[in-house]
Amino acid sequence: MLATIKSRCIRIRFEAPTRAQCEEVLAGHGLAPAQANALARLAEGAPGIALALARSGASVIVATLARVARGERSAQAAARDLWELEGEFAGKTEAARDRARARVVLELAQRLVRDARRTALGGEPEALGLGEEAQALAARLDQRELGRRVLALATIRSDVERNLGAASVLERGLLVLAGG
Repeated sequence: MLATIKSRCIRIRFEAPTRAQCEEVLAGHGLAPAQANALARLAEGAPGIALALARSGASVIVATLARVARGERSAQAAARDLWELEGEFAGKTEAARDRARARVVLELAQRLVRDARRTALGGEPEALGLGEEAQALAARLDQRELGRRVLALATIRSDVERNLGAASVLERGLLVLAGG
């Protein structure tokens, strides 16, 4: 940048909203307090991300992923449930919306396993977006296995961008979450 332009610039810092502020925004959009709290934690205080997660059915997705991780629901049955889930997924075509759905589910699955790993390392579950849901997974698996699943989910998540079949990519991610 030219010195003459640089000399006329000022730095303005914007602080991220607190979780409480995010919850206020979410409540203003009609979300119940418990849902607003969970989404604010998950979105790390970012109201726009929290609202997008709410529109995509994140609370149902997270509950389904937690059931798969605990072994209470098969990956195949969960994939069917998640594929039929009502929600807003961005895209001009059906294939683009399918990829967006798979992307959201896989990102939340990655987050669940990462939070399980952080919990296993001594992190406070209440401070993590999915810490409470991740506790059971952290209690069952060692660090090495959690790390393996984080890497496997990251690889599978990248397959969405390679235009592989979104349904099969989503099911592969759920199989990894289930331990397959």
